[in-house]
Amino acid sequence: MFKMKDVTGKLPSVRSISRMTLVALTVCMAVALLSTSVNAGTWPYSINGYVYDEDGFIIVGATVSVSVWNNANEKTTLPDQVTDGDGFYECAFDDGSIWDPGKPVEVTVDTGTKQKTVTDTLVAGPDMQIDVHFETAIPQFGTITGFVVAAGLVGIIAIMIPARVRRD
Repeated sequence: MFKMKDVTGKLPSVRSISRMTLVALTVCMAVALLSTSVNAGTWPYSINGYVYDEDGFIIVGATVSVSVWNNANEKTTLPDQVTDGDGFYECAFDDGSIWDPGKPVEVTVDTGTKQKTVTDTLVAGPDMQIDVHFETAIPQFGTITGFVVAAGLVGIIAIMIPARVRRD
């Protein structure tokens, strides 16, 4: 069995073991409290990411707007940012009270010709990356040009079906 001895070679008394235990617990508590207070003050937190076009290339100069909700369901929109030469944006939170993990965060990107919004949930850490990818747009038939194209296709199909039926 292992026995602890002090520097004189004698076994320590119960009183000195209690004192050592108390000192050790005090040091552990101080370290735990210090690390908690240091973590609580590590602002600013940030939301950052890259913006990509339909082909996966970065978009430079896009305007990025970040909005978050807190426990009272109040929306806070941070100042707009512009993507840099690498297509990167970063929005810093100077006020920790609006960083509320588990609540929605919304990133809106405006390129001048198109806009996209991505919604996610805030994480507990100091940084969150939200990349925005634009998808290939498929024209809708809501314009006059779309209507003319759709009507033309329907007309061609309507002519081809009876002609095919007569040959058979």
